[in-house]
Amino acid sequence: VMKRFIKSFTLDDEDFKPETTANPTRQSFYETIHQRALNANYKPSSERNPPLVPTEEKLNDVKGVMETLKSLFPVHLPSPTKTKEFWGSYYDQIKNVSSAQLFEEKTSKYTTRDINAGPESWFNEEKTLVNEVGNVHPVEDFWAMVDRQDKDLFQAASNGMITHIMGFLGPLGGENYYDKALSCIRALRNGCVKTSNGTVFNNFLRNLKQDLLLKHNNSEFWNSRLVGNSISLVVEDEDMNVSVSQKEAAAFLESKPKAEAPSKSMNLFTEDDDLSDMD
Repeated sequence: VMKRFIKSFTLDDEDFKPETTANPTRQSFYETIHQRALNANYKPSSERNPPLVPTEEKLNDVKGVMETLKSLFPVHLPSPTKTKEFWGSYYDQIKNVSSAQLFEEKTSKYTTRDINAGPESWFNEEKTLVNEVGNVHPVEDFWAMVDRQDKDLFQAASNGMITHIMGFLGPLGGENYYDKALSCIRALRNGCVKTSNGTVFNNFLRNLKQDLLLKHNNSEFWNSRLVGNSISLVVEDEDMNVSVSQKEAAAFLESKPKAEAPSKSMNLFTEDDDLSDMD
């Protein structure tokens, strides 16, 4: 059937001759020359020429073959599995909700922004600006602050992240928070590399090593999480502002810390009341 269909549209050699081939561009060109010869002010029409379509006679010739093809390859449109909702129907659901209910019912699924829902709000949703690192989603908060375009919040973000890391490893933290502390350390390192603040992370890691292995004799987190995952100092290949080689970074993880005062006191392992709120 397909061969018959293709063959029915095959043109004879006579149809390919220039004088018999319909060419809209050529027709428009010669028509313009003809009209300009008669009228110097003639302007060609801006409308596009209609596309080339088969003649009615040709379509009648292939009508039978086309019907056969349609019967052999029926098209079944799938029924929609989900009705598409627009902002209008969403607004109808909340238009009777009062502002008092929105503020009094903490479990409400609506927000104050929903009251002013409009088509533009579906496409231009404003993101809540993060100004401090919380203890529930510290990694997300950290990156939200680092990526802020309106102001530089790296120092506040890194200080907040270090504070929570200290809390996770402190008296109210312990083993249950080791993985969360590790995620925060990874994010802090990546953020310092991204912003060329490798020195900040290196100072933090050196101080952390001193506190974990010397002051508190807690080598479990250091060995299982940091050494086990090869999380070491930022090297000069990652940040040109630091002068630590790959060899020095590898040796740093395995070497024993020296009994010396840290470059900056971090006051590790202080009790953080916020951690108790997470339980």
